[in-house]
Amino acid sequence: MRGLLGALVCLLIAGPAFAQQTGTSIIKQFAEESKTNDLTFHANLSMSTYEYKEPGLMKVSGTMIGLQGAGLYRPQDDGLFLSAGIDYFFGSPTYDGSLMDGRPESHSTSDYFYTIQASGGYTIPVTPEALLDVSGGLARRYLNDKGDGRGSYEREQSYIYLPIILQGRYAISSDMSAAVGFERDVFIRGRNTTHLSDVAEGAPDLHFSQSSGSGLKLFAAFNGTINTLPVRFEVYHRTWNVDQSDMVAFNAGDRVLYFVEPKNETSQTGASAGIRF
Repeated sequence: MRGLLGALVCLLIAGPAFAQQTGTSIIKQFAEESKTNDLTFHANLSMSTYEYKEPGLMKVSGTMIGLQGAGLYRPQDDGLFLSAGIDYFFGSPTYDGSLMDGRPESHSTSDYFYTIQASGGYTIPVTPEALLDVSGGLARRYLNDKGDGRGSYEREQSYIYLPIILQGRYAISSDMSAAVGFERDVFIRGRNTTHLSDVAEGAPDLHFSQSSGSGLKLFAAFNGTINTLPVRFEVYHRTWNVDQSDMVAFNAGDRVLYFVEPKNETSQTGASAGIRF
């Protein structure tokens, strides 16, 4: 970690001239870890703790199992790259909250969520051992939550956002490297569908729009080789904070009811292990 921080300081001091001098060789060195100079992939199995909550109202928390995959395309050794990835998580976390009449309720749920992301960026050489990747792109996150208890109904939640990613990589040896990274997610829009028709026949399904929020991801990774097999290990922490939705009106006979999707917060912390190819 100290070596990586020192490398970032050197980047600020040395500037573009140093980058031009060392760029091609170090980019090739990192590419050779996966035996190819232009296209690499990794696939990981992940386990994480997960919590979704609407403060003061309810929370859903538990363990989620995930599959993660990503690909990186580097057409030349000039630093430009394209990447794409998908994460899929599923599990049976526990709902703790209340029924519509205010009575406390706790039950298991069947949840899954996925993220699809595509980005492009540039690699900046820092020292003979370190690189800084800067990238941005477009992503979609989808959550499906379905309770298994009294008064349960299906909820669908979708976010469109812009991920901005900084990643520092450090070459430990010719076939091992470590990385630390930071991702800031700029919220574009959110859509939420609450299936009240699951609770009562004739009840409406409510559709909400969300216009503000933010996401954050911190991660650290290690790439190495075990008995000639290229492997990858990663730990990560992700959060989402999304503000209250617009208000939706429903005409219930002689009166009008108003609904909102409350402010919500999501936290996920986990680890993954997989292979590179």
